[in-house]
Amino acid sequence: MCEAEAECIAKLVLEGFSFACNSPSPKDALNMAFKTLKNGWNK
Repeated sequence: MCEAEAECIAKLVLEGFSFACNSPSPKDALNMAFKTLKNGWNK
């Protein structure tokens, strides 16, 4: 993994946390964010 990829993933994780904090269901929002990161955008 290159530095740019690691930075991108870190930013997505941090945004996922922010997204979850502002969601009516934070646990569901985090699960969705990490599932998307794990499986990719098109799955």
